[in-house]
Amino acid sequence: MSRGGRLPCPRDSALRRAAFCGNLAALPSHLVPGGRSVRVFISANPEDTIAERNALREHVYPKLREFCRENYGLEFQVIDLYWGVETEEWDSPELQKTRMKLLEDCLKTSAGPCFVGLLGEKYGSIRIPGEVESSEFEMIIDAAVEAKLETRLLEEWYCRDENAVPPAYYLRPKSEMLKNYHNTMESSANSMNESKWQDIAEEIKRIFKTAVKLLYEKGKMKHSQAKRYLSSAIEDEFDFALGKQTPAFLKKCVCYIRKIANIERFVKIPEMEKYMDVTYTAGKFMRDPEALEKLIKLRDEFIPTIVASSNLRVYTSITHCDMKLGYSQDVENHYIEGLGKQFYEDMIDIIQATVQQNFDTETDLLYDEVLQHSSLCKTYSSFYEYRCEALNIVHKYILPSKVGHINPLIIYGGPCTGKTLLLGEVAKKAYMWLQEEMGPESDPVCGPKLLSRALGYITMSKSGLSEMELEDILALDNSVMDELNEIVRQKDFEISPNGKVGIISRGDENINVLDLQSGKLRVVHAPGIIWRQRLSRDGRYLVYICFRSEDDDDNGAVSSLTVMRLADALISYLSQAKAWKILIRRAALPDQPKSLR
Repeated sequence: MSRGGRLPCPRDSALRRAAFCGNLAALPSHLVPGGRSVRVFISANPEDTIAERNALREHVYPKLREFCRENYGLEFQVIDLYWGVETEEWDSPELQKTRMKLLEDCLKTSAGPCFVGLLGEKYGSIRIPGEVESSEFEMIIDAAVEAKLETRLLEEWYCRDENAVPPAYYLRPKSEMLKNYHNTMESSANSMNESKWQDIAEEIKRIFKTAVKLLYEKGKMKHSQAKRYLSSAIEDEFDFALGKQTPAFLKKCVCYIRKIANIERFVKIPEMEKYMDVTYTAGKFMRDPEALEKLIKLRDEFIPTIVASSNLRVYTSITHCDMKLGYSQDVENHYIEGLGKQFYEDMIDIIQATVQQNFDTETDLLYDEVLQHSSLCKTYSSFYEYRCEALNIVHKYILPSKVGHINPLIIYGGPCTGKTLLLGEVAKKAYMWLQEEMGPESDPVCGPKLLSRALGYITMSKSGLSEMELEDILALDNSVMDELNEIVRQKDFEISPNGKVGIISRGDENINVLDLQSGKLRVVHAPGIIWRQRLSRDGRYLVYICFRSEDDDDNGAVSSLTVMRLADALISYLSQAKAWKILIRRAALPDQPKSLR
């Protein structure tokens, strides 16, 4: 068996044929792509590391991408899922589940460094469980009642699924529980729902925390069980990435620790709550002692223990606050400048030390390319839980059409509405849909093809791309596409290497699933770079609009409202071609998204 648990795959093998035909169901779960890219997972609390991660994204990642391309022909990709996600979604069970899955993928598949931890003075909030086994949930309810807590909120927000094995309680989606949760374009509705959800989330955490601690103290719950409810996301990620790893593996990981001297003195400054865990007790603000205790165990006990038995790189910086302003902008900028330089040097060192080892093993580059995208599609599909109208429409669109001309299909919506998960599910099921339509005996090579290509994977939307770099990412790789066209040996199966954006394009016999998440684009360039050039060719393309945007700023970043206006402009443009349209609103997957025809 070759590295990474991959079975040798000769060019004529069944697995290779399945991969190139888009038959994801035929690819075993243990089959992982080889290390053809450097994929680094960033573990951090989102609140206190915004400036650091933004600086790395704008000034360091582009240089590392250029280094990897020029010296190794590899992509440098960073997984930082908090970018583009709204604040109230940071503790979402779905987001944390996705983070852990992508962390695992980075540890398994990166050709070089794979994990970077950014740890400051903030431990972070405990998580809201998205799923609890039935017996454990009922035990927690009983403990909460014993502690004289009101349990109505848990009983309302968690529903029992008798079909689960074992039976379990699941957190209901916010779109089902909060009124007008889909009205993402109405700021008043947004603000009201966000405030209401924050109150609900904090109360749910308080109930779980109190009940679980009581059960643990009475010996009714093991430490490993209790930890699932009492740990922050960053502790889970550090433990998963660094615990029980070999010294050789830990050479691919780095931790940067930022300590702020005498930070407790500045607890009354409102802005400092971003940098430490604060609680309000006995009429005054103070540093949360319980969160501090957990932080010390993680930072001053767990990490040093790992260092003592390995070559894990750990850097600790101590910064001093301004006496009046606390952790001021100047103080933060000084730390960030040093972090950027050290981060770049460490990534270069690790890449040079580890990437060549992966090159020493002969690999099938094209097969690995397809596996990379198939693996990502399967990951996204695993988080798709709700069948909705949008999936039915795409299903209908993909099936062979008796009409000669195929119009474009457009899927669009705001951040976190499930577009990527929906397309992952489409990529997974499209082959099965076609087999059902054409018959089980149809030849997967001579019949329709499904090509899944997730452009830039998930993090290119959050990497601060220049216009030239954006063009590089949006362009399809000529050599890979040429070889793939040669393999399928279909004269009418052609993929333009100059295409810019697409999710599903189809001719009479071929279906291509592409995915792109574009980041902060300038409004003036968005139509020219993405939409018009792609759609002006033959009109066979499904366009996927997925902006991970922030509020408008001086740099012309695209806001959510601007995105919807641009989407409306695109739809108006495509209406001349009689395009199909699907609008997926925020968190609409559990319900029925609106379909525009």
